[in-house]
Amino acid sequence: MPLRLLSRGPRALALRSAVWVRLQPQRKFASSSANAPEVYDVVCVGGGPAGLSLLTGLKASPITSGLKVALIEGQDLHKSRLPQDASLESFSNRCSSLTPASMKNLQEIGAWAHVNTPRVQPYQEMQVWDGVTDARISFDWHTAKPFLTPRNPTQPTTIAYMIENVNTVTALLSRLEQLGGVDFYTSTNVSSIDLGTDTEKMDFSSWPMLTLSNGKTLAARLLVGADGANSPVRTFADIESRGFDYGRHGVVASLKLEGQGWGGPDHKIAYQRFLPTGPIAMLPLPGNMSTLVWSTTPERAAKLKALSREDFVAMVNAGFRLSPTDLEYLHTLSSGQAEEVAWREKHTPVDDRAIPMRVTHVEDGTVASFPLRMRHADTYTGERVALVGDAAHTIHPLAGQGLNQGQGDAAALVRTISHAVQTGQDIGSTLALESYTSERYAENNAMLGARYDYHLIEDHRGTPEAPGRVATLIDKAHWETLTDTHESTERVWGAAYHIPVSHVKEVREYLDIREINGYSIQFTPFHPAISTAEVTSPPPELQPNEAERGILTGIRATNTVSVTEEAGIINCLVYIGLPENPQFLGAQDPDALARRILESKGPSGENKEYLYNLETALLGLSHNSEDVHVSDLVRRCKQLEEEAGVGTQDGNSGTQGLYRAGSTEEQEEVEK
Repeated sequence: MPLRLLSRGPRALALRSAVWVRLQPQRKFASSSANAPEVYDVVCVGGGPAGLSLLTGLKASPITSGLKVALIEGQDLHKSRLPQDASLESFSNRCSSLTPASMKNLQEIGAWAHVNTPRVQPYQEMQVWDGVTDARISFDWHTAKPFLTPRNPTQPTTIAYMIENVNTVTALLSRLEQLGGVDFYTSTNVSSIDLGTDTEKMDFSSWPMLTLSNGKTLAARLLVGADGANSPVRTFADIESRGFDYGRHGVVASLKLEGQGWGGPDHKIAYQRFLPTGPIAMLPLPGNMSTLVWSTTPERAAKLKALSREDFVAMVNAGFRLSPTDLEYLHTLSSGQAEEVAWREKHTPVDDRAIPMRVTHVEDGTVASFPLRMRHADTYTGERVALVGDAAHTIHPLAGQGLNQGQGDAAALVRTISHAVQTGQDIGSTLALESYTSERYAENNAMLGARYDYHLIEDHRGTPEAPGRVATLIDKAHWETLTDTHESTERVWGAAYHIPVSHVKEVREYLDIREINGYSIQFTPFHPAISTAEVTSPPPELQPNEAERGILTGIRATNTVSVTEEAGIINCLVYIGLPENPQFLGAQDPDALARRILESKGPSGENKEYLYNLETALLGLSHNSEDVHVSDLVRRCKQLEEEAGVGTQDGNSGTQGLYRAGSTEEQEEVEK
């Protein structure tokens, strides 16, 4: 339950039932005089990893292998294949971090057997640190504490597998060709999508009718959009996608290092350093190769791409070694970085084994950039339409979850279609598809824990030069890898707010911008206490299904809370901090953290005010709602202020509006 959101205002949480807004499609209808269409059970638009995984899963299952399916792809997929004799000294700059769960899915559908495994690199450790404070967090799957399932210490564990996208696509295509039964329309674009008509032979009035650039017309019982962030299928279905641009570009490149890494070939390490303008990450590939993703401003991205090979290599090495001040100066130079970096490194002591090995070479033609955006569709399904991959969601590439989310979408949609086939349902009906959206939106709930970590923030309580800090919830699986000096607790207190359907769009757009770079959207069960729930309608004895339908209009906790009595569980939307989020800092030294908070202030005020207001809000929820981590940090800050002879603010000020559902304007004033 999201404690951080107490200082954010009642617009910070929404019931999932309120978020699922289905729009009435304003669609065109195909002419009844059109040529007879080719009828398919499933038509997938988009031949990327998500779309290919979906079709492979359908054809690999005995339940759905008999479905008539088609793939439409604008590019020539055969030209996109990875050559069998591809050199291990050359890699594509389009790589993804494949989780063990995604790899398992590829194994289950028979595609992993076709992967060029010598070009795949598992890694077992991540080093993440702040470029300003050098605060560091390590993820070592060899030494991490077990979570749920005890680990076998004799078997090495893997965080993820670095794989070129072209390798994944080639493997899926090979498996699809092996299975057969798919009609490929490659080098073919979709000219238009309309609704069909009721003909003498069949009623197509609810079916998507696709007119292709080759003149053919396809009728789809189920149309799947795997067609990217600007999905025409999503547009046809009138499914809105909202989000924002990060105002950053990701610079990518394929690099060669001076060695295979400090852990050797059997223990590869990924590195990520957070700089004031964005994080720089280096992820391992086989041998002494690595792939780079550097998030920076569009202006700096353009300058990096224009550098000579020697100067670009120097800038990448500097990105992991030199101070932000040094980097600021280096970015002003149009050339000559190699010589300047060499001189500055002589005067900058670093622990070489805490950073990646030195880059010695960048592959020709691999330095490129692309704008960073976040988009999320309101729903993943419509009438006879389903979205997978980037058509449903687009996230920051440093999160490393884009391809994995697409794989999860594909696997879930295969299960949904299989269930519909087994139960005799129409696979394109809204009822048959409902479980797909439910599963994909809620999947991350299970491991959502009630723990805090810290985020860098430079637009409210800090500046790019001196970023502030905010508390956040973290995933329980991540929490299990950390050490806590405080006694562990089993619950965290917070406040949930119901957002009327009429305001959901406005609230989500506001929050998606407000939480830029810092958080990922998940859903978590919220357990209101019956004796303290402030409910306007219905009375306290509401049923869980009533809460899901959005009848509950406001809940808050008070000092008389009874932790033994709970009303129906409510599924709430929450912005949670994940290690992959660009501004996630991880565990921090509490004394250094306290000093940073006292030093930081921004357009919304002093960073310490945020912390003090958060503690006051938490203490006001219940007689036992104190969070020991927040209170300990407050104590350290106030102790430092006393030592410096600085007075602290009244901890009770500015928080009265936190306890009234619907008091958006008052809540906003708390953080301004």
